Amino acid sequence: MKFKRGEVYLFLYPSGTDKSGNLILKPRPMVVLRDSNKNPDVVMLVYCTTQNKSLEYECIEVLEGTEEFYNMGLTKSTYIVPGIIKPIDVTTVIEPIGYCSRMNDIDKIISKIF
Repeated sequence: MKFKRGEVYLFLYPSGTDKSGNLILKPRPMVVLRDSNKNPDVVMLVYCTTQNKSLEYECIEVLEGTEEFYNMGLTKSTYIVPGIIKPIDVTTVIEPIGYCSRMNDIDKIISKIF
């Protein structure tokens, strides 16, 4: 599977553990930061969350009902967090859901941090 910069996918992402210590995986939208031509087994993603509590990085808010929200395929208002970049194993992909048109904004925030 090839991933293209700006695509939005749902991935199974670790979300803590249950009472027995088993890992809990939850579907989470993430934005592809760069094409996956070199290593098709891992993709670099920008983290997205519905909560902006205690985030130390600048975020891009995507509000429910906006054109951007629908283009990204989201189901709730979401914060894109360019300061949190994750390499994700492609076996955790659920499905493609949309496209993010804010890649220039993501790049600007990343350039301030790194």
